[in-house]
Order: sequence, then C-alpha cells, then structure tokens
Amino acid sequence: VWIGQSAAMSASQPAMRAIQADVVPWNLRGKLFGTIQAFFNAGATIGPIVGGALFAYFSLILIPLGPFILEGLVVPFWLASGLGLIGAFLLWKYVEETRPIQITIVESDETIVDAT
Repeated sequence: VWIGQSAAMSASQPAMRAIQADVVPWNLRGKLFGTIQAFFNAGATIGPIVGGALFAYFSLILIPLGPFILEGLVVPFWLASGLGLIGAFLLWKYVEETRPIQITIVESDETIVDAT
C-alpha cells in the first residue's frame, strides 16, 4: 500500500507543479509553492497523529456495514482511501489542461537513408 501511495505521489507531483506554474503569475509562484509545501508538511506531521488516534479509538470496535462486519482497525485505511477517491474525482472533474496541445509538422524534402 505504501509503495503504491509513494509511486502515485511521485508521479503526480511534477504535473501538479506544472499546472501551478502555468496558472499562477510568475511573481506569485514562490509564495504559492511555499504555501502548498507548508500545508503538505503539516499534513505529513498531523496525519499520523490523527491516524493513530483513530486506530486507538476504533481498535476494539466492530462496525456493521451491510452484510459485512469491519474491524475498527481498518477505519483509518478506509477513511484515507475515501478521501483519496474524492480527491481523484475532483481532479478528474474540475482540473482542465492548462496549455493547449501544440503539434508541429515539419516538412522536409531530405531523404533519410538507414544504413543498418
């Protein structure tokens, strides 16, 4: 699970930074990048504390969910998964391409010879 989360985060960060650079005026980019990184670091600090508190609170509880009975130990996992899915949906629904795709056609009369 952690490997997948790290891979997804590493793959999405360049795209996120590119969108920020495209949308925000150059004179505000440093402030925006710093603010976003501060919130990211705050989440990385507070998240484990909240997750640990949820784990401790729900560890001995059984939660009926329709035909299933979930152990309380899985509450932090499902909560984080739900928030991730909501974030993915919002990203898909509201984030648009910030720059149009440009296709450049190069016409040449030169002949390319492959000598292999």
